[in-house]
Amino acid sequence: MAVIAPTTKQQFFDANGDPLSGGFLHTTKNLTDTDKITWKEDNETNPNENPIELNSRGECDLHLVPGEAYRLRLEDSLGSLIWQKDNVIGSGSGSIDVANIADLKSTSPSGLSLAHVLGYYTEGDGGGELWYWNSTSTTSENKVTIVELNSAPSVGRWERVSSEVITFKQAGAKGNGSFDDTDFINSANTWVNANNKTLVATSGNYLITSSVAFGSATNLRMEKGASFSAGSSLNVTFNGIFEG
Repeated sequence: MAVIAPTTKQQFFDANGDPLSGGFLHTTKNLTDTDKITWKEDNETNPNENPIELNSRGECDLHLVPGEAYRLRLEDSLGSLIWQKDNVIGSGSGSIDVANIADLKSTSPSGLSLAHVLGYYTEGDGGGELWYWNSTSTTSENKVTIVELNSAPSVGRWERVSSEVITFKQAGAKGNGSFDDTDFINSANTWVNANNKTLVATSGNYLITSSVAFGSATNLRMEKGASFSAGSSLNVTFNGIFEG
């Protein structure tokens, strides 16, 4: 049986889902800020600088020590934190590119720890992100930061590496003015409000078919070109922090 080719370069994204040009990736010992070595090739002869400066496409060569846990910390070109994740474990098979969330749910985690999802539905639709396999997780799927395999194992989940900022499109909204985004926006809002994170509406026209109330702990940021379409009897209510 043919298998998916491993990712030859890791690619990282900003809060809008765009390649993180000129960003920095720090690699440290798990649960600490002590630098931990990574390599440009799998023969472990050419170490990376730490932090690693990403190229104009947000890419870098990244090989981890097999079987050892890392903390990864991603920053923008000005040094501002985008996300930080512990318990990222190096594996002999590296990571893979996965077309969308549906494919992630059918992707066996055997021999790998990272999956670069290229879009929520299709490549480049703004819903792409880096996910990692947490082999001990039993958390229920929420379709925002936790995804279960179709085979429904009792233990083991795909988890989003970055969870400080969630966009509507990373939660499954399309923002094309015709697709009903209501349930996806509500799912993202519920998780962000419960965890005191930031929710971002990237450029798009988001159709809602029932009223939406953003919680008091939700920091909602409306990017340029983002808007809602709703019937005259529907309301969008902001109870938290709003940036627009």
